[in-house]
Amino acid sequence: LLGPTASVGGFFLGPIYYYFMAPFLWLFNYDPAGAAVMVALFGVTTVYLVYKIGDEFFNTTTGLIAAFLYAISPLVIAYSRSSWNPNLMPFFSLLTLYVLYKAVVKKSAFLFVLCGFLLGIAMQLHYLTIFLGVVVAAYVLFVQTMRGSNHIGNVFKDHILIAGGFILGWSPFFAFEIRHGFPNMQSIIRFILSSGDTGTNPQFLGTLQNVFFRLFGRLITTFPPPEQVSLHDKLEIALWYWGTLIIAYLGLLILVLKLNARTFWNFKSWVLYFFGFL
Repeated sequence: LLGPTASVGGFFLGPIYYYFMAPFLWLFNYDPAGAAVMVALFGVTTVYLVYKIGDEFFNTTTGLIAAFLYAISPLVIAYSRSSWNPNLMPFFSLLTLYVLYKAVVKKSAFLFVLCGFLLGIAMQLHYLTIFLGVVVAAYVLFVQTMRGSNHIGNVFKDHILIAGGFILGWSPFFAFEIRHGFPNMQSIIRFILSSGDTGTNPQFLGTLQNVFFRLFGRLITTFPPPEQVSLHDKLEIALWYWGTLIIAYLGLLILVLKLNARTFWNFKSWVLYFFGFL
């Protein structure tokens, strides 16, 4: 009922990654390469999912370009070649958001439950899913508020459906916690409240800036990781660094200008902001 330990904090993740690994290890006669093949298949499926979303929101050309850029990203390729539980997060986080969008559009109770179920699976892969859960809850609140009529009742109903699905998706880990008095949840709370890396300290803004830079630097301009910076010339690194920042801010500026005041309140525009924010 428990999976691997988290990289920090001394608590455990859920066992879902082991469940995914099991059939592939059996097929490959318990060769560790079987787990890597499983991750690679999820990576290929994520490429299709990126295409699907681009095609549905824009057109086929946009979907193909988005999928192509994702498929050739050095960081994505690196993490799709090895067995590690966070490597499945792009697939499940993107699928969770897509199912949520479909649930809101179709007003489907089943899709809301499915969204929560996928969120529960993602929570077993990495605890950063907590932030994804906050965004999911906020998005439902925003959409129902925009629709107006009886939005409080609809928000409550949708949140209950998502929570029910989440408990199902998180059930193996949740069962362990109930049986043993919630030791991991207590460890997580202590880590969040007492750790210097997660509290409200001067490093917080620096951490946000670092995440923002890594998002563009590693995915778009292939900026080298810290351990490889010394292998490059200082001028080259400086140009690389500032070029990455310029591309990042120009990209965000173009996105904001494209979604002008006339389309700002359009439903799909808000969905694009939602995906772009994440």
